[in-house]
Amino acid sequence: MQWLILAFLIFPAALVTAQEMPPAAEVCAGCHGTSETLPIDPAYPILSGQQYYYLYVQLKDFKAGRRENEIMQGVVADLDRKAMKAIARYWSEQPWPRTAFTYDANDRKLAEQAVVSAECTACHLGGFEGNSRVPRLRNQQPGYLQKTMLDYKYRRRRNSPNMLALFKTVPDAQIEALARYLSGL
Repeated sequence: MQWLILAFLIFPAALVTAQEMPPAAEVCAGCHGTSETLPIDPAYPILSGQQYYYLYVQLKDFKAGRRENEIMQGVVADLDRKAMKAIARYWSEQPWPRTAFTYDANDRKLAEQAVVSAECTACHLGGFEGNSRVPRLRNQQPGYLQKTMLDYKYRRRRNSPNMLALFKTVPDAQIEALARYLSGL
């Protein structure tokens, strides 16, 4: 009994978080990681600490088919609005996991050119932390960022018309550098 009280005093946030995790959010953690682990695949996004409304809209877009991914569409198929909001709220309230991504001077130069020409900070803000409707890019997985930007460029992802237009003319090398730069901030 004393160890339980001691654990509650030392790790109260972890115990409360585990109790509050919506059952469907447990499914997310299997691929997307937790606030202590990274996703299992470099092309999967970090969800912990991501913007609430952005996460909710992405779940809605997967369910409606505006964003295509066979796995995700299967995961959200039976979720109602309340469940999607609970999942988005849970992940948005988790701390961002510790990352150790890096970039080099050439990446920074190419990325800054892309940031200026695409005016990224107008929506994603100066620290690339986003706001409720716009995702955090800072310290996101570079593989996911690169895949997402290339999907917009080549029109494989169509749930954000503004992004389609922005990436249309950005060279692939700049996109790769931008992905590494944003993840390493």
